[in-house]
Amino acid sequence: MENMNKDDLNLWIGSQIRRERMRLRITQESLAETIGVSRNHISMLETGRKATRIETIYHIACAFNISLSELFLANEHASAQELISHVFCDCSDSEANALTEIIRVVKTQIVTLSR
Repeated sequence: MENMNKDDLNLWIGSQIRRERMRLRITQESLAETIGVSRNHISMLETGRKATRIETIYHIACAFNISLSELFLANEHASAQELISHVFCDCSDSEANALTEIIRVVKTQIVTLSR
């Protein structure tokens, strides 16, 4: 996220909003109504064609029942999940089982090392 220009930042913020809205299965219309803007406004935010005020982003996070930090960090978590899903999508059962076991072992090691 370093050295983003204004357009890139607007696009990134919009993608964060869209990702969370889609995850929660909320329509643009419903979100717009909840925070008091038009559906077109939400569409333009999500596509990066419109900058927004921090207050609007705050209201969106509240509508999602999450904090601002969760909204902006959601992409990092989702990206890891998407990557794992992509890796698993064409695996055989035995490959999926092996990868699952590897992930469990690595996670256990990370937890142990972080203590």
